[in-house]
Amino acid sequence: MHRLQLCILFILPFATFSAFTKQKYTGSLFSDPTQKPQPSLAVNAWSYYPNTFGTCNGTTFDSCPCGAGTAEPCGPLNWPYISAACFQTCLPGNGGGQQSPINLDAFEEGYEGLGKARGRMKFSGGRCAGLIKKGLSTYEVVFFGDACRKPFTLTVDGQVWVLWQIHLHGPSEHSVNGIYSPVEAHMVHLPVGKTPTTADTNALVLAVFLRPGKANRLFNILTARPADEGTVPGGEEVRMVKAGSPYWLLPKRKDYWHYQGSLTTVSYGGCQLNPGPSFNSTINNVQWYVFKHQQTASVSQIAWLTDYLCGLPLPYLCTSNRPLQEILPETQVYSYGKVLK
Repeated sequence: MHRLQLCILFILPFATFSAFTKQKYTGSLFSDPTQKPQPSLAVNAWSYYPNTFGTCNGTTFDSCPCGAGTAEPCGPLNWPYISAACFQTCLPGNGGGQQSPINLDAFEEGYEGLGKARGRMKFSGGRCAGLIKKGLSTYEVVFFGDACRKPFTLTVDGQVWVLWQIHLHGPSEHSVNGIYSPVEAHMVHLPVGKTPTTADTNALVLAVFLRPGKANRLFNILTARPADEGTVPGGEEVRMVKAGSPYWLLPKRKDYWHYQGSLTTVSYGGCQLNPGPSFNSTINNVQWYVFKHQQTASVSQIAWLTDYLCGLPLPYLCTSNRPLQEILPETQVYSYGKVLK
């Protein structure tokens, strides 16, 4: 079967969250921890994304070597079998803190509401032809520093944040009542005055679910270029063909869930594991704002992205999402806006 056909078949089963929220999710988020997971597909080396498996060697983990010459599959589900000393620092409750992503409850049981004073968001910035970066395992557009003359900013809960970049996961990393979207966009913001390498352990991420529907304005610009056009991963960036606003990705209704979590790529908070080349591994305090309402992109736009991800060194079914993480008893999830119906 052609890759594009596979991608279209992959996204068709997804629907809006509202169609699934009438029944509470009771499924298990994790496999049996006593059984050692096996890699779904062998690749040559550890990728930037966590659920890519490869052969372990002495340099696989910066601070937690697997042991040179071993044949253990390297992945987050295998960490406890590779290095107990490493895994215990990443394990929720043992220094790693709340990990991301998580399953979100559409019924919002136990969630704390936010009023307008703390919850309302304010966005600023015009248009910019951002720099498209070919990541090892993602599609990324940078809107920070020299990429744009004027920064894009978000103000929420009395603090101003500057947009750094947008990257995309397929399927979504967070789920709602156990339901995933075909794509989740992450809009990574940094504190004013900080750079990606001096983020001082803080970041804010807006997470937007995308489902098939009306074409998206920003994707109209991005899809003007083939997703794999330009340089190889790690090479020079290419510009968007024309200027646009990254905030065109946001849904019209700005209701959201908010919690404090971690990165979802290899340099997880507290782990310091093989950080990506552009992300500071000290970032372990991430303020997540996950929008309740999905944004839309056309089927061809989603297939354009999914087909690109399928060509990268990822596991089977072209996935680039970290598995769901356990929600710690002390973790508080906040809600702004109306409960989904």
